[in-house]
Amino acid sequence: MRTRAPFQSQRGFTLTELLVVIAIIAILISLLLPAVQQAREAARRTQCKNNLKQIGFALHNYHDVYTTFPMGANSQIYGPLVAVLPYLDQANLQDLYDFDVYYTHANNRDAINTMVPAYLCPTMVLKRAVPEEVCDEPGAPSSYGMSMGTHNGAATASDGMFSGYDGFSAPRPVRIRDVTDGTTNTIMVGEFNFQLEDYLWSAFTCPPLAGESRWGAHRWAPGYPGVGLGSTSGDFNVNLNANRETWRSDHVGGAQFLLGDGSCRFVSENINAETLDNLAARADGNVVGEF
Repeated sequence: MRTRAPFQSQRGFTLTELLVVIAIIAILISLLLPAVQQAREAARRTQCKNNLKQIGFALHNYHDVYTTFPMGANSQIYGPLVAVLPYLDQANLQDLYDFDVYYTHANNRDAINTMVPAYLCPTMVLKRAVPEEVCDEPGAPSSYGMSMGTHNGAATASDGMFSGYDGFSAPRPVRIRDVTDGTTNTIMVGEFNFQLEDYLWSAFTCPPLAGESRWGAHRWAPGYPGVGLGSTSGDFNVNLNANRETWRSDHVGGAQFLLGDGSCRFVSENINAETLDNLAARADGNVVGEF
């Protein structure tokens, strides 16, 4: 006669073993996540650098055509990033812009409220809607602004016509020949972010949101300091309202800059303030050194 094999029970995980496995998986995930986040940020930083290079090519193409860089201030208050749109494959967008009227005119709202991918760093976090409709805010956001220099009020040309603006963006045309410190040693475009928690809406700019955090006001169309133009007038990469004209980014440890020769550099937030000023001024004659 055939005998039946004795019943063998299937042994499962004990509660202790299950908890150990879960703990191991959690440790592995905790080790893996920072690496994934770093890889993603590296990709975003590369895209940001590519954006700046595109802007650099556009600015130099503009200079080739007009023998000057776009002005940072003009009677209609439009910014340099409006002027270079055709050189960023955005000619159709610029065709919507009416240069004969103020930038906030109704004729220009459709144009300036359009998001331009090349003007947005993928790392930058928008803490609010831009433009803010309830405030009738004019203009889509930007992560970048053209450099006014150190904004220290010192004249940088023999006739003093650039007084107060010693960078690439000035109330009068700046040409490559005016960058006597060398284009490789001068900041042309820098980064902004929307992390200014103490920058509040005022009753004048937006009565419905007066007293609430505005976070930032950086937009690509206006030619205003702290909006479409930046400088080294405050503490670099410090998120305070007092520094809203100063360069800041959401990258860890610093910000990226486009130099006058079209190259891009990531600059540590620990850079000496005097060195950063020397980089920002186009004709101060100071030696920049390592940065």
